Amino acid sequence: KAAYSAGSGTTLTPLAVNLSNSDVTETTAILNWNPEPGATLYRIYNGSGALTGTVSAPTVIYLLTGLTPHTTYRYTVVAMDGATVLATSNITEFTTLGGARVPNPQTGDPSRWSEWFGALWNWIF
Repeated sequence: KAAYSAGSGTTLTPLAVNLSNSDVTETTAILNWNPEPGATLYRIYNGSGALTGTVSAPTVIYLLTGLTPHTTYRYTVVAMDGATVLATSNITEFTTLGGARVPNPQTGDPSRWSEWFGALWNWIF
């Protein structure tokens, strides 16, 4: 089978592992998948093809930490048996949550809410 290589254009038949994500917060998310027969190791790659982490089988869950709020992420898992690539998973995509953002009623631009709040504060006091 072809080896997985980030950016190589090599495509492997997706595993029937049903890679998915859950418990997405502002800075964390969980990836989970079904086990691949014969796998001894799983490599987790981000959407850019960079290796994010590895877990030894039979573990089929990975906690992502240090994520940025309001950001979309994509991940793929590659099942390995030693140095041999068995197959690659589907891609899972999610967007991290963000803190409360109050939109500016004058411009609709959430990034300027503090400007609007400051004007309201000055008007009240």
